Amino acid sequence: MLRSLSVTTLAFLFVAASFATIGAMAGCSSSSSGGGACDTGGADGGTCNPPTSSNPTPAYTSCANLTSPTVSFTKDVMPTFNLSCGVSNACHQPHATPAVASLVLGCNGMGCPDGGVPAATVIQNIVGKSALENPGMDIVKAGDPANSYLMHKIDGDQCQYAAACQATHNPIFSEPPCGTQMPYNSGVIDPDTRDNIRRWIAQGAQNN
Repeated sequence: MLRSLSVTTLAFLFVAASFATIGAMAGCSSSSSGGGACDTGGADGGTCNPPTSSNPTPAYTSCANLTSPTVSFTKDVMPTFNLSCGVSNACHQPHATPAVASLVLGCNGMGCPDGGVPAATVIQNIVGKSALENPGMDIVKAGDPANSYLMHKIDGDQCQYAAACQATHNPIFSEPPCGTQMPYNSGVIDPDTRDNIRRWIAQGAQNN
């Protein structure tokens, strides 16, 4: 009787522990394998130091729940792109300089088309498309923010991929390694807004 009770108790504890683990995994997601405290890592607007440096920049860690709430690209992500990424000819808008003209993320200011850049155009430019700086990684990989180069650029830990960026032999991408944190010269995007973009990618990078 005692033996039977012990086995039953152990089985119950195992099932309870399994559910607790699943719950923890659903509620905490990381953009990379940084393993640091929540919302830490990355260059935070400074220089991203590659892994081979004496003071390497740690990977950014987000503990955001990426399954909820549901994120709308049009309502929640495009306004950030328009405000932070498409503000001048040097940035990611239709009239940008040739170095970034192939990566249109929005438009905010004079010369923008009526109604702005269509959401479908932006998604077509980034989802499933290789990053120029790091051709081995998509700009946005639907369902996988940790392997979406866009997230590393805005989290400021893009220099983890310094070797891949330097292999392009493009000086724009190699010094500093993999360029600078985005948006350029406009301040670091706050963690909650970044997590909205991260959540949109995790939820399938849909045109919604």
